[in-house]
Amino acid sequence: MEEYMSYNIWAVLLATFAYMAIGSFWYSPLLFGKVWMRELSITEKDLTDPKEAMLGALVTTFLSANILEVLLIISHSENALDGLWIGTLVGLVIGAVFATNSFFERKSWRLYLITIGYHFVAFLLMGSILGGW
Repeated sequence: MEEYMSYNIWAVLLATFAYMAIGSFWYSPLLFGKVWMRELSITEKDLTDPKEAMLGALVTTFLSANILEVLLIISHSENALDGLWIGTLVGLVIGAVFATNSFFERKSWRLYLITIGYHFVAFLLMGSILGGW
């Protein structure tokens, strides 16, 4: 009988941390932070005291990691490549949903690409971590 992965809280926690770490870099001035702020017409002064936003992001990222873990389990994923594949599919779904919002919000496509790029890359990494562990 084949053995498939089972729920792994340590992998979920690592995937959550990785997602948040990518976001910290992605939205830093070193990568897309300045362009992202410009596209939203905000300044660094507008970003003071991010505790509430960071806590919310942590909770939703942990939830996302758990959902992805369940998807990997029910799809009988066996390795990081399987996780990468499922992460890609989820990232594409998220991209489509964000695109739908973008049509109505009439925000720039540059902002869309920055935002969805982050989530897409993060889901690829999360899927690899969860599938490989």
